[in-house]
Amino acid sequence: MRSRLLKILICLIMIISYIPITAISVESGESVVDGSTAGAPIAVPEEGLAISGGTLYGIDKTWFANVNPDKGKVYLAISIPSGVTEINNDGLKDSYTSDKKLHNAVTYMDGLGSFSVAALSFDDATGLETIGEQALQGNSQLTGILDLSATNVSVIKKSAFSGCSNLTGVVLPKTLKELGSRSSSAGSVFNGCEGLRYIRVAGSSNQNAVFELPEGLTYIGRQTFKNCFASDVDAKVIIPASVETIGSEAFYSKRISQIIIQKEGDGWDPRLTGYDTSAFKTGNDDLLVVFLNRKSYVDYTVGRSFTGAVKRALSYPVTLTFQNAKEGVIKQDKLNYQSIQYEYDEAAGFWAVNQDYLLPQPAGEQVSKPGYNTFWTVDDKKLTDSGKINITSDNPTVEIDYVIQNPTIQPVADGTVQADFHTLSIDLDAAGPHTVGVQVSHPLLKEQQGTEDTYVYFQYCWWDESGEESGVNGPRSRAEPELFSSSAENGILNRVKTGNAVIPIDGQEHARTDGHYYMVEIYGYLVENGGTPELFYKSHHNFIDFGSDSDTEATVSRSYTLQVEVTQVERHAVLFQTGEHGTLEGTSNFAVKDGSTMRKSGYPVPSVAADSGYSFTGWLGTDGITRTSNEVLDLTVTGDMTFTAQYAKDSGSGGSTGTTRYPIEASAGHGGGISPDGRVRVSRGSDKTFRITPDAGYEIADVLVDGESVGAVSRYTFETVRKNHTIEAEFRAVEKAPDTGVDRWLNTTDHMAYLNGYGTGLFGPDDHMTRAQAAQMFYNLLLDQEVSAAVRFTDVPADAWYARAVET
Repeated sequence: MRSRLLKILICLIMIISYIPITAISVESGESVVDGSTAGAPIAVPEEGLAISGGTLYGIDKTWFANVNPDKGKVYLAISIPSGVTEINNDGLKDSYTSDKKLHNAVTYMDGLGSFSVAALSFDDATGLETIGEQALQGNSQLTGILDLSATNVSVIKKSAFSGCSNLTGVVLPKTLKELGSRSSSAGSVFNGCEGLRYIRVAGSSNQNAVFELPEGLTYIGRQTFKNCFASDVDAKVIIPASVETIGSEAFYSKRISQIIIQKEGDGWDPRLTGYDTSAFKTGNDDLLVVFLNRKSYVDYTVGRSFTGAVKRALSYPVTLTFQNAKEGVIKQDKLNYQSIQYEYDEAAGFWAVNQDYLLPQPAGEQVSKPGYNTFWTVDDKKLTDSGKINITSDNPTVEIDYVIQNPTIQPVADGTVQADFHTLSIDLDAAGPHTVGVQVSHPLLKEQQGTEDTYVYFQYCWWDESGEESGVNGPRSRAEPELFSSSAENGILNRVKTGNAVIPIDGQEHARTDGHYYMVEIYGYLVENGGTPELFYKSHHNFIDFGSDSDTEATVSRSYTLQVEVTQVERHAVLFQTGEHGTLEGTSNFAVKDGSTMRKSGYPVPSVAADSGYSFTGWLGTDGITRTSNEVLDLTVTGDMTFTAQYAKDSGSGGSTGTTRYPIEASAGHGGGISPDGRVRVSRGSDKTFRITPDAGYEIADVLVDGESVGAVSRYTFETVRKNHTIEAEFRAVEKAPDTGVDRWLNTTDHMAYLNGYGTGLFGPDDHMTRAQAAQMFYNLLLDQEVSAAVRFTDVPADAWYARAVET
């Protein structure tokens, strides 16, 4: 309907097309058809076309001069007549060719102005068989549908519609044989048509088809569909068996996600004849290319090298037969080298991923074995619910197999399982002995379901990765060689295997934080039917390798490191003194936890026996405040305290009843404190001690007594006080070590090998480092390597030794 309306519009425009542009005028509010805009193109009559012998060479020069006397740029509407059998090269453009000059077709070099085709109809072009090279190349004014269904076109030559970025649809004729110029191996017919929402075949039964090719097509030139389709289009295409040749990058587009090839190979040719090695080079990392069968796949791939993206895309159908399934024999069609989640959609004719796919349940008689996982295998390879299939036979049988389970490993501190392997905390004030380590469980341990003949057991190699001199030889490696492994100067690892899943923590010296930690290698051994123990599990060490992995025994990539924080509540001295007129009964010196009280700690205040003629009046603290015994019991202790018994002379005893006291003003600047602080009253002739304490990150800069410096002292005592005094503490920030900016993520403190030696066993200090080696080195420096591989690179094979390092 749309093309018919276009044809009617072009015919109407033709009526006035013989009138010069300057002579056309309309009343205000009416459309102006003067060719000045793409929305109002001049219709070109058949007489305005340069046609000779059935070939359209362009726009007739005489007609063009008549309708464009101003010699500007005009927009044209063209309907291809039925008598035209071929559109010559550049036939719908104003570019220069020698053929145009010979056949009186206008070009921009004639000085008559220029033109661009804004509307094009093929509804009457029933005789058209060939569309020449660059026929409409680079035309961004042409919009809507390019409908060739009425034509008999068999050849569309290279770049015919390349760069027609505003076309939204293409309808190809059933007669089409070639897309591109076979003589030059060129294509690019629709290269850059980035506005397309579909390419269909005339008379298609699927009105919603996105990408179709006609059954008789034989040739697809280089880059024919490169950068095709709009950004939100998901294009999938079936290449008919008739296609003999596909040029390089023919389908290079991010919008093309699936290509199904119907041409069948015989399994003997070195390649599928005519299909270029780069035919399926892709701009879509998720491209899927499905060959008809294994023989066709082999014909195309044998002897060829592909990019990583293309190699991952290639596949062919296989049928898996599950013999011992719960529901009987089950056959499933899958794609080799692709995820098992792919299923064929009969209605759509393409393959789709089923995210909810689950492998069939084994039959009831397939009894599970304690300590083993039951799984399906094909060609001795384990199948999972989402993993890739990789088989060598065409239609294999899937069988039940068993594999021993890996152990469950959890961190423990003082016998209690912890939530994760982050820093473990040990409180030395709690009941001991204190330990950290791992709890390793497995169904086949003897204390679980193992037997005397069939069981598992575990051994442990502990490493103290602490200290500045050697990253793996910490203090405990030297002090406790019977428990901790070590590394010799020549790099040989002296592993000490023990049955100790935990190690003792006896004091602050056993703490490991801030990049220092303990590492444990866990070895799991299986004994079957009383036989020789065989290693079935080995956790990975965390040593940094150069090149290949040196931990050849490891069965998993996970390593286990423990940071240990050792805490012990600070205690403060609380001292009770007799004073001048009495004696104390009971303990007078206590160690009280920081933040606690005498009462909570269960400590009593000593009793006071006053001398004759005197009465006890309270306890004078170091802060200058006198308190009752009950008040002292409930006082929160945050530092060392001294309490001195105070007395009053009984009435009638004669003598002076007054005591002279002198104030000492104590103050501290930013960054620390002084104790006691504020105004402290001191009895005449007494001594008074002040303690100066910096905050974290600060140090004492100076202490001023009565305005004079006494240096950066941490305590000062006024002796035999007989006048008022002042004391002032000053602090300054401790200079920090430069921040490297990466020490939170990378190991910047240890000194150990980061890459293995070269294959010859020699060190190569002058050799160039490859990109892969550099990526592996930085990966090995990571403090936490357990991260998702979210980045993918098309040039990095999935099975490369450096793949995980590059993709992390």
